[in-house]
Amino acid sequence: MIHDRIKFIAEKEGLSISKLEREIGVGANSLSTTLRRRASVSHTVIQSLALKFPKYSISWLVLGMDESPKEQAFNHILKELEGFKKN
Repeated sequence: MIHDRIKFIAEKEGLSISKLEREIGVGANSLSTTLRRRASVSHTVIQSLALKFPKYSISWLVLGMDESPKEQAFNHILKELEGFKKN
C-alpha cells in the first residue's frame, strides 16, 4: 500500500515523517495525518516525493510495481555514485 511505501522511503532515507514533510515541502502533520488515517495521498505529495527522491519510481510508489528497465539503470547509476561518495 502507498502508505507503507512512504514510510519505507522515510526509513531508508533516515528521516522521521515530520522531517520528510519538511523535505518535500508539505504542511506540518499533513503527511503524518494521512498515514495515520490511511487516507488518500494527494498528487502533490506523490509529485514532491518523486522530485525529491528520484530513485523511487512513481510506479513503485503508487502501485508497488517493479521498475522499468530505464528506472533500473538509473537506480544502478545512483547506487554506484553513492559508493563513490562513501570512499
